Amino acid sequence: MTLFPDKPVTYSSIETFPDLWFDHIAYCVADPRTSFKVLRNELGLTWRLWEMNGQFGGVQVTFPGGFKVELIHPNSTDEDHFTNRFLSRRGPGPHHLTFRTKDIRGMIDLAKELGIELIQISLDNPNWMEAFVHPKTAGGILVQIAECPHEKESPTEPEWNDLVAARPTKFVRVDLSSSDVRGARRVFGDLLGGTVEREDSDGVDFCWNNDRRIRLTQGVANSAELVVDEIKTPLTLNDFARVTGGQLKGGN
Repeated sequence: MTLFPDKPVTYSSIETFPDLWFDHIAYCVADPRTSFKVLRNELGLTWRLWEMNGQFGGVQVTFPGGFKVELIHPNSTDEDHFTNRFLSRRGPGPHHLTFRTKDIRGMIDLAKELGIELIQISLDNPNWMEAFVHPKTAGGILVQIAECPHEKESPTEPEWNDLVAARPTKFVRVDLSSSDVRGARRVFGDLLGGTVEREDSDGVDFCWNNDRRIRLTQGVANSAELVVDEIKTPLTLNDFARVTGGQLKGGN
């Protein structure tokens, strides 16, 4: 039994996109609608997509500049589905980072050359091919590499339209803690081609396409903070944590 109806999806070209880009951070939640208020009322993000993919779905909203927040969720009561297993064991929280590429086979070959282990490689569907970097390779961080020949959009949901949008906040970076910074550095630098902007004893800052950034530090595995330019009220931090299980902070 599915939990949500299918959503109509339209497609647009990625011809002007770079060959590789840091596309989004994904959180796993039970029902994405509970996050609409904080994402629109408090962060001022823009609607992009709600798509069903069999037993799970995903909502995507964007910052100015195009970086996305994704909310993946169960679309089935199957307790063995990965979304339900994740929520049962951990509750809502950060799930993975997604990098988009125009040549996933080339990325797979490069990973082999670098000795970086990929898992769950799926190349059967030309409209969505993917592989994941094994979390142990990056000190607990799950990274998805995906190739899709287009961008996707769906009509805005009524619950989203009913909310008044705040002035948009801007994406600054994602702060990641890794139990193996050296391994994670190889993933984000050598495999994913991030440009090192800063490196010291505290960690490494990577950048893609001049505006998509990750700060990598040694610490608890898979701890991720979404950094934005402005937090309008202290309640925003609590609201974001409550509905996504993730951490939000202001910074530069």
